[in-house]
Amino acid sequence: MKKLFILLLFIPFISFGQDLNNSSNGYVKVVEVELSKQEIHQKISEWIALNYKSAKDVIQLNTEDKIVVKGNYSFTSAFNPPTTYGVRNTLTFSIRDNKYKIDLIPNSMFNKSNMKDEPLGNMTQYFKDLMSFEDFKPFVRRNTIIGMQNRGYSEKRAIKMVDNQQTPEIVENLYNQKKNTFNNWNSTIKNTFQSIIDYINKSNDEDDW
Repeated sequence: MKKLFILLLFIPFISFGQDLNNSSNGYVKVVEVELSKQEIHQKISEWIALNYKSAKDVIQLNTEDKIVVKGNYSFTSAFNPPTTYGVRNTLTFSIRDNKYKIDLIPNSMFNKSNMKDEPLGNMTQYFKDLMSFEDFKPFVRRNTIIGMQNRGYSEKRAIKMVDNQQTPEIVENLYNQKKNTFNNWNSTIKNTFQSIIDYINKSNDEDDW
């Protein structure tokens, strides 16, 4: 049963939806503020300096209209045991008077415990909405059978093992872990955007001393 459960953890769970940018590979938000282009640029530069070990190393482009940063942030799965990943990403700030746009594009993901890259599908699945539990049940059964056949089991043997071992409790537990992992991913993205927005909205009076 343990081997079957471990196998389930590595199946990509594909679903549909969620607001993405035009290329469907990341996240975008346009924010209106009562600040000049120069003021917005300064605030973004300060945020980068506070949130990266070396702003010089991560900034790829820095003009009055655009700042491009390449770095990584941490994301932790809700599976047992939890795994922390580093997510390499490109963060682009497009700047105008009274307006700026944030584009966050996750590029790849690596396991921070061994620094090994994860398959791309393990990351891009989080760009989509989590499927419902009712859709999940037949999906995970079918894909587990296929996975076991790929490991050398006959179809008949694979079906028998899955139906004997893939209990409703195991499937529900897996779904809840997957749902919580999706929530962790979305919270990480949301918190990154909110951190930027809050800093840019911060009054300069707060820095007085």
